[in-house]
Parts: sequence; structure tokens; C-alpha cells
Amino acid sequence: NPFAAPGSIEYLIPERGRVTVEVFDVGGRMVSRVYRGVQDEGVHRLTWSATNDRGGELPSGVYFVRVRIGHAEGVCKLVLVR
Repeated sequence: NPFAAPGSIEYLIPERGRVTVEVFDVGGRMVSRVYRGVQDEGVHRLTWSATNDRGGELPSGVYFVRVRIGHAEGVCKLVLVR
């Protein structure tokens, strides 16, 4: 699923709870925390500008998005093409 910045991250929350959305590089280092907070149940979409937490542009490559909802989590792969 190659994308060019900005890209969107979409996920479903089965019930209201604390949500954390983070992006990791292939080395397992967190490069961006996209969201942390409480959200209601339903489908949510966040826009990620493909920048790190300091606002610097990330290079093309493979990244992993981890969505944590309470004690559950899911991971998906993103391919950034600049």
C-alpha cells in the first residue's frame, strides 16, 4: 500500500477507550506518535504527514503503524514514497 504524504490511517474502535497510534521504522524505533487520547466507538481516520515528532520529513521506506486500544493492539505496514 504505497502512499505519498500526507496519508490517512483508519481504524475501528469497538467501544470508547484510550487509543494510541504510533509509527515505527523498520528498526523498531518509534518515529511519530500520531495520536494519544480517548475516543468513542466507531471508525476513526487520522492524517499522518510522514514527519517525525520533531516535524522533520521522514525518508521513503517501510514503516509500521501500531494502534493500541486499551490492552488490544494491531499493526499494519505502510510504504512511504516521496
